[in-house]
Amino acid sequence: MMAAACADSSGAAAAEACLDRGDASLERHDYVAALREYSRSAELDPQSSEAWMSRALALEELGRWAEAAASYLRAVELEPDDPDFRRLHQTAAATAAGHAAAMATPGISPSPPQAAAET
Repeated sequence: MMAAACADSSGAAAAEACLDRGDASLERHDYVAALREYSRSAELDPQSSEAWMSRALALEELGRWAEAAASYLRAVELEPDDPDFRRLHQTAAATAAGHAAAMATPGISPSPPQAAAET
């Protein structure tokens, strides 16, 4: 029922329902579903720093560091005084840069994302 609310509704209540659904998916280690729900929440309420931060967490779990850094950056823009958002953004950006450098170096590849390693 909550998934339908996320897909078919708009507004703060639907955005919150998507966050709740994303949290449940994250707890089940279903990072693709979590990302889908968090992305929808951010779409419904683009001023929600929680939606952007949660989206970034799911992207991290999927090994999509550059996208995670961008989502953290959006959370920082919304809440510039939050030191946790700044720290998480810096970590994701540094990891993304490290992965990009590793991909450009012959014979070196970054470790696979956790989700890929579990399948």
